[in-house]
Amino acid sequence: MDEKLRLVTKPVELNLMGLGGNVFVLLGAFQQAALRQHTPKEEISAVMKEATIHNYDHTVQVLLANTIQTENNDYEDDFENEDEIGDY
Repeated sequence: MDEKLRLVTKPVELNLMGLGGNVFVLLGAFQQAALRQHTPKEEISAVMKEATIHNYDHTVQVLLANTIQTENNDYEDDFENEDEIGDY
């Protein structure tokens, strides 16, 4: 991990590996988890800005530098039963 890319005081707990590879999903998950964990908005903005100034690999490296990998994500428990998701 590149310490120069660490932009948050306390790393955000998030399992990036279980989210697939879509960059917008990864960024959204980071932002949502950071807000839930009361990460200062200035720090979230700094991560989002740095993560989006280069290519995909840089985005992933920034997110990895600012997270602690967990076994699962909090929001996965929100949809334990597929019937709760509903129709579109």
